[in-house]
Amino acid sequence: MNAMTGAACMAALVLGVALGYALAPGADLSRAIPVADALAEQDLLTRSGMLAAALENLDAGNLDEALAALDAKQVGVTDTELRVFMLAWARFDAAGAYAWAAAQESEWSGRLQEAAAYAWGYADPQAAKEILSDTPTGRSGRSPLTAALMAGWRVNGDVSGMTEQIIAIPPSRQRETLTTALLAQIGKQGLDPVVAWLEGIPVDAEADYKRLAFVRTMAAVARRDVQRATELYLVHQGQPYTENALGVLARRWIDHDEPATLFPWLAELPAPQGQAVDPEQSRALSQGMKWWLRRNPDEAQAWVNGFDPLPVVYDPAVGSLAQYYLKEHPNLAAYWATQVRDEALRSETLVRAMKRWMRKDPEAAQEWLATAEIDSETRERINLSGGKGMPKGRRGSGGRPRQRPR
Repeated sequence: MNAMTGAACMAALVLGVALGYALAPGADLSRAIPVADALAEQDLLTRSGMLAAALENLDAGNLDEALAALDAKQVGVTDTELRVFMLAWARFDAAGAYAWAAAQESEWSGRLQEAAAYAWGYADPQAAKEILSDTPTGRSGRSPLTAALMAGWRVNGDVSGMTEQIIAIPPSRQRETLTTALLAQIGKQGLDPVVAWLEGIPVDAEADYKRLAFVRTMAAVARRDVQRATELYLVHQGQPYTENALGVLARRWIDHDEPATLFPWLAELPAPQGQAVDPEQSRALSQGMKWWLRRNPDEAQAWVNGFDPLPVVYDPAVGSLAQYYLKEHPNLAAYWATQVRDEALRSETLVRAMKRWMRKDPEAAQEWLATAEIDSETRERINLSGGKGMPKGRRGSGGRPRQRPR
């Protein structure tokens, strides 16, 4: 949808609501509806129709009267109504609407500016960009005015212009949020435009934007079609900008498809050309299991219990299982840490588990440690972390499980 089409759709919507009100039983067709009358109406459905009809006739000649009514009836006026008012004004003077809003000194001046920024972003985003050069941001890097302007720009349909503007924003949470919102807007037309948008982002886009675009596109595609997302990943696999994207795919797979099918796919993932393995594979296995445990821990645990022994490729997932039990059941965390086949990961996971267990139940932890079959280096690391010299005594309630916890 281009800017002209978007504007036509908005105008048609407003006109449709206005005509609906005008043709309603009892409607007075002999006079234009004053904004004051519309804002005085308490029935929301009737009020919406009246306001749309009143603003359909807004122009420079009756603007002062409408502004006086808006100021007088400001209590109860919603942000949506302010946006509609500013959109009507922006049809003939978007810059003037914003200038007026910025000049107001009242409790609702912030709301007025955001509504005017939205309307200007919709009507003429390239001109509205001057707002951005003089817009303060908070500690989070988020600017309400920037967000409002970009929201109007997004529905305007100028995808290429908005993309260029987002790329120019310094890395921040707002840049990420705007990217996600733009993808949601593009996605209304299907997944093909979403993928095409990604492909159009240059690899050398400013501030590593291709990486952000790829990760957010993977999330958007996988939410609707996991198979399409896997195909997209394989096309770009091995490129620097794909970092962290496989973990995002894993989480969306858990949410929107059959979780148990994720891990075999990851285990058999072909390596990028010229590499022995995909460096993202371990991270995705770990994140996928963490996400599954958060969503359905019993189901995830049952899947792990179905292996005897566990294939070494699933070590990152088992490490996440150990981490899951760490806070409440450090004894189970220690047990699952011993099931990790990779020596370095097993040692690291076990040290963390034992440190927690020794704080929670030192007697049980020390008794388990005394007979555990672990290498001397890991045992020494555990002792240095706080286990050395702990008293020995009767077995506590957190001893090594006789069978896998279910």
